[in-house]
Amino acid sequence: MASTHWPTNETTLSLVGPSVLEWANGLFSNNVQDLPIGGWQRNAMLDERGRVQGLMSLGRTAGSTLVLVLEGQSFEQFEERYRMHALLDDVEIEPLDWHVHTVQGAIPDLTAFRNSGGHVVPRKLSLQGGVDLLGASDWIAAVIGDTPIAPPDVREQLRIQAGIPVWPDDFSSKNLSHEMRMRDDYLAFDKGCYVGQETVMRVDVRGQVRKELRGIQLMSEPQDADVYCNARKVGVLTSSVAHPKLGWIGLAVLKDEAAVGATVQLGQVHGTVVLLPFEG
Repeated sequence: MASTHWPTNETTLSLVGPSVLEWANGLFSNNVQDLPIGGWQRNAMLDERGRVQGLMSLGRTAGSTLVLVLEGQSFEQFEERYRMHALLDDVEIEPLDWHVHTVQGAIPDLTAFRNSGGHVVPRKLSLQGGVDLLGASDWIAAVIGDTPIAPPDVREQLRIQAGIPVWPDDFSSKNLSHEMRMRDDYLAFDKGCYVGQETVMRVDVRGQVRKELRGIQLMSEPQDADVYCNARKVGVLTSSVAHPKLGWIGLAVLKDEAAVGATVQLGQVHGTVVLLPFEG
């Protein structure tokens, strides 16, 4: 697949303070403590019961400075959630006016741009993966040139085929990270305590969840979001799109009884449960 790109309009902010690494390590789901300067990682915000409350890209841009790219959250929402923690640990939360633009598929050579005014952040929103360009608008414009921006339906085709959920469209505040197929990219098992860790560890050790993000291949455009299997409601369709090769495809967190290969019904439309990512 040739590369394609589009703006994401996500919120950017910085965290600054002498104890910022320890602070973030105790609040977020990945190993921030060992992140090198220039390194980036995906992180989740969890509550005390291990339920996902938000997603982000997090980078260490200096010794005591972190930059966050919030998915589907405002600066005000983040600050309200963590203001008291920041005050106690002398961490400053400051808004940034950086732009975020994602490039997915075959990534062009970005060597000349990496240290020229912005950041290149790994971000998978397609089967092939890609990067986010993070910085000033003129720097991003210089990187992407005059190639056209992908329309919304193409963006959804790439994301849904790859089986990648976005916050908050595909989540509720009650979903566990393991239910959303986030284990490998978002969770660290080699660091100290953090908010929600007890549940994360317990679920990981048991190796089983009662529901999980799966794909549904639909016979036609869905007219209803509620998903039924054997006349029982088993989940809700959260994202769907017409794919040029696969037809209508969608994402849903489904209970165990809607196993891979099961026939499901959404109103008058039938579909088949499939493993993610979609093949094709």
